[in-house]
Amino acid sequence: MVFKETNSSVTLQEIASHCGVTKGTVSRALRGDLAHVGPETIKRIKTAARELGYNPGSNHDARRLALRKGNRPIINNTIGLLLPRKYGYDCNYYMILFNSILEMLMPKHFGLLVAHICHDTRAEDLPYAFRRDEIDGFIACDENFHPYIMGEMIKSYSSVKRPAVSMIYRIPGCSSVVPDHQMAGYLLARHLLSLGHRHIMHFIPSNTPPYHPHALRMAGYRQAYYEIHLNPDSYLQCGLLENDAYSDVANTVRTLIRRSEITAVLAPYDNYAVRLIGLLAQCGKRVPEDISIVGMDDTDPAQNEHGENILTTVQMPLREIGRQAAELMLHKVLEKESEDITIMLPVELMERASTCPPRQLKG
Repeated sequence: MVFKETNSSVTLQEIASHCGVTKGTVSRALRGDLAHVGPETIKRIKTAARELGYNPGSNHDARRLALRKGNRPIINNTIGLLLPRKYGYDCNYYMILFNSILEMLMPKHFGLLVAHICHDTRAEDLPYAFRRDEIDGFIACDENFHPYIMGEMIKSYSSVKRPAVSMIYRIPGCSSVVPDHQMAGYLLARHLLSLGHRHIMHFIPSNTPPYHPHALRMAGYRQAYYEIHLNPDSYLQCGLLENDAYSDVANTVRTLIRRSEITAVLAPYDNYAVRLIGLLAQCGKRVPEDISIVGMDDTDPAQNEHGENILTTVQMPLREIGRQAAELMLHKVLEKESEDITIMLPVELMERASTCPPRQLKG
């Protein structure tokens, strides 16, 4: 089959006449609108468009101009994904979220445009496409995302208001899909307390905002202590995270060696727990015989000599969080749903071999 070079003069009406369908059907088919056009019809129309040398970019620009003049919303089939600057393509946590979002968007012919944000990010720091009407909404996974970024774009760049969905963090002014952070903290603390541990290290600063995941986990820790009639303030020891969750493991090890009464650690993330287990081993400390360690998220295994994951942790439903965030975004974009909601998903304790009763109870 011979295909013509693209030609900006080929119109939707010409394709419609060639295929014996309406112009509207051609437009929907070229956008991959499976809700209104059958897959065989889409395939036939796209084939005809290629044969005639149709230039989709030319029509897209004309369509955007017409919609702007009519003050009608433009659907770009593109979602903006905002991730923290610490995000890396080798990070299991964020890659699970990333891939699960793509799984939902791609069958609907939507793509992702990724940008990084931090605590001082402003609208002008985002990619140019974010500041134009080239994305249909925001999916964010960072505590530094705030609706004021969207407000800045509307005010400074004449952008239209776009829907937003936050993952992991509950953010005022937009929908959220979050795990049950308080239950996660509760399950881990209850597990350690049931083994007999009392003095336990955690990594949650006291000035954390009430709905931050860390504050909710702390509420879970405290709940577990209160259930066995103990004052958590007398037993919980806060470790320091001066830079990020992975850089202060050595300080934690020094504290554990100095403070022998601490028999267990509530690590902030699995990756931190894995590094902590490794460094403790270098210092002659065995896990769990000398100290019990638990993680948080179930994304990074701590493997023993047999390749088995020994890390007790809470499994965060990251794949389902990404899928539901994407599904919620598609609903907002395609169905024009404006109501903001919060979806909370359950978590599960994964009990493995990194915990056991403290030494003084083993005899």
